[in-house]
Amino acid sequence: MGTHLLPLTEAEVSLFRQKGVICSSRPVLEKARFQELAQLVYQTIDKNLKPDESGTLSSLHVTDPAFINFAKEDSLLNIIESLIGPNIGLISVNLFIKRPNTHQYVQWHTDAHSYQQLKLFDQVDLASMLIAITPSTKANGCVRYIAGSHLKKSRTYKDDPYQNCLFGDQWGYSGVADSEVDLAAEVIDMEIPQGYCSIHDIHTMHGSEPNSSSEERILLNFKFFPTHLRVDTNGVQQYFNSAQNGYLVRGTDLGNTCAYSCVGGDTEFTHRKAKV
Repeated sequence: MGTHLLPLTEAEVSLFRQKGVICSSRPVLEKARFQELAQLVYQTIDKNLKPDESGTLSSLHVTDPAFINFAKEDSLLNIIESLIGPNIGLISVNLFIKRPNTHQYVQWHTDAHSYQQLKLFDQVDLASMLIAITPSTKANGCVRYIAGSHLKKSRTYKDDPYQNCLFGDQWGYSGVADSEVDLAAEVIDMEIPQGYCSIHDIHTMHGSEPNSSSEERILLNFKFFPTHLRVDTNGVQQYFNSAQNGYLVRGTDLGNTCAYSCVGGDTEFTHRKAKV
């Protein structure tokens, strides 16, 4: 088995359970396959953003199934299976782009909050993978995590004017209230080498500083869920006026709520009538 295909070790899983975030100890794809992924990412950015424009590109798997083919890679799913089990669904694919010397930041938040607001899942138990298309460093605004913050499942949020915020209000949440942010706890600046990834529990509080470097920072985000969860897309439809379906990428759809089965060869996506 190639090094990139190995699942997480018991020690790595234990660290994830303790801190709510972990960085891979090896590249997540073979070199040639990663280069194909990077090419796809840059083509997508060029189509959607101006050369000097930072931003977030979301739901990429809906418009380009090539992203699902990468989400189905065994090397990625072996890591995710170590954390959430063998029956895996994909719910979103996003790109986070910070151009050089820009002021955009990301306020402290948890991914779980938006899912709770939208009532997308009956339980919020997901793993979020960030693949470094470019090296992610302190200088270019890598993601920062508050270790252990995933153990608290509910947070108070504040209104935020979103000045210079990378996300703005598109996710339906503001920043975590200042009283909830314990900077005396361990804060992890998650520097990720190019081609490696981090994985965090979506209850883990995180944010990022502006990119003060001359290098851009590009992270590709896959969010995976165990398929025993029930999915209800009505809230997403009402808020965003667009669908956000579950895609089965490994194992069995235990909740029978994935709209598409993607188990099989490239671009082999079978539409299913999901029961909600």
